[in-house]
Amino acid sequence: MANADLASYRIRKIDLENNIEKNGQVKINNTFSFSVKFMANPSTGEQVNAIATLTEIVKSDPDFSFTVTIDGVFKLADTFTEEDKREVHEICYDMLFPYAAMIVSNIVGSCGMPGLLLKKIPIKKDSIRFGAPDTVS
Repeated sequence: MANADLASYRIRKIDLENNIEKNGQVKINNTFSFSVKFMANPSTGEQVNAIATLTEIVKSDPDFSFTVTIDGVFKLADTFTEEDKREVHEICYDMLFPYAAMIVSNIVGSCGMPGLLLKKIPIKKDSIRFGAPDTVS
């Protein structure tokens, strides 16, 4: 069983465009991309850290667009199989998503769209590809 502990996270990028001029309902779509880079201890070759990058995109074309990219640094257990990496991928996404959702909700709410909650799109283990970021919409 794989294990990952979130050591820290940071907001790497925020991009906002708000051209909504009147009150009312707005149809919002959200998509995300997510990738995990595994890093080994140079002296032992064992996996010790992972850096996960989550980008959430919230849009209402053409009037509104909000993108946030956050990085998380995770401490990992000693050795990893490919299946363990798939589990860590899911664990990292599950741990970073609430931070992205909070950032989106707070900033978008401050822009005049209170109450926006991101829908979490689950990652399936069998859809994880090594060497390319996952993109789900």
